[in-house]
Amino acid sequence: GSEGLDVIPGVGEDQDRRYYAITIKPTVFVNLVPDHVIIHRMFPLAADRTIVECDWLYLPSVVESGKDVTASVE
Repeated sequence: GSEGLDVIPGVGEDQDRRYYAITIKPTVFVNLVPDHVIIHRMFPLAADRTIVECDWLYLPSVVESGKDVTASVE
């Protein structure tokens, strides 16, 4: 993977280092990269205030290994 993490099964070498995104209207945005997925959920509170919650999803093997993922979460 791009950060030394396990690449998600099914991601080919030609897709490594590529970025894909999906918008699920009106409040969800999904980032797909070769070694993890990020789900952004937006909760509008007012015209000038929105809470954004993000989940970084890695393969179980990455989580269990204790690999440093701070570069991608940062």
